[in-house]
Amino acid sequence: MSAIRRGYSALYLRYPRMLEELAIGRGDGRLARPMNAWSRAEVLMLDDFLIRPISPDAASDTLEVIEDRHGLRSTILTSLSFMDRANGLIITGPTGVGKTYLGCALGMEAIRQEYSVRYVRTSDLIERLTLARADGSYRSLMANLRRLDLLILDDFGLSPVSVSSSRELLA
Repeated sequence: MSAIRRGYSALYLRYPRMLEELAIGRGDGRLARPMNAWSRAEVLMLDDFLIRPISPDAASDTLEVIEDRHGLRSTILTSLSFMDRANGLIITGPTGVGKTYLGCALGMEAIRQEYSVRYVRTSDLIERLTLARADGSYRSLMANLRRLDLLILDDFGLSPVSVSSSRELLA
């Protein structure tokens, strides 16, 4: 992982194990111990994220962990289960921690599982959509994009986007 090569501290944890540790910590009054350990890692990778349905308490605990780290550290949730439910996935974190690398890794795994995938920088997609509107190929382009199982938009929010461009992205 590029974050480790760049000297960031990273912690790998299976999501079901994290939920188990949270439940044990709540039960014995030692919740602060795992929370402190997870907050010190600059990158926390949670594997097998949401491979099974979770309780409202587990969802609340997960949000607490992520919120505790928000803005200070990166939290990476990995699993392709979001695709099975037709949900989106947002990867956030400071520059250089490997968000693009992770997005591409998820894309490669999706390809291995025979999903159709396309990676594109958001600014390039906006430009393509604008040109397609102008040359009459917009419907064809949108049909191609809708057929994809996974569309990876990199550098989303890196540059200001006009109102019309944001409408193009959300169409």
